[in-house]
Amino acid sequence: MSDKQKIKLSLALLALSLVLIGLSFLGNNSVDHVRVSSDQNAVTFRKNNAPQGQIIAGFPNSLILDSTRTIQESYMLDYKTAAQYTVQLATKDSVAGEYQKYLDYLNGNFYDLVFQRILSSPHPLAAVYARSSQGDIAVQISADQQNKTKVIINYLNKN
Repeated sequence: MSDKQKIKLSLALLALSLVLIGLSFLGNNSVDHVRVSSDQNAVTFRKNNAPQGQIIAGFPNSLILDSTRTIQESYMLDYKTAAQYTVQLATKDSVAGEYQKYLDYLNGNFYDLVFQRILSSPHPLAAVYARSSQGDIAVQISADQQNKTKVIINYLNKN
């Protein structure tokens, strides 16, 4: 697979993960098999859920940076050519605090930061996208109206 194809696949998987995150906000957690089709390209995957409160096997535990976290959901999206692992957690830390932890971790572990952004209004929101030879990472950090912080970590395994 060429670098250009890998980039396209990474971006498509990131977009797809954002769609799934949106679906989870709508309360649709029963998705276990999806086919997304656009023109001649079709993406098919199967969703494998971890037991409640546990991290799906294959997710790099080093990406969980907060010891006070509560795992809300964890699953793997199994594509034919790649696997995407996702963990959604709640933390007691602030959006800015979690954002800085991920920037420090990614910079200290030889990831290339592709995108990073933090917004403070109306509710804090942050996102980081980074890649390495091992995999791509997308982290979304948000706070709800009660200032509870939610972190969603997507890891695309390239091996």
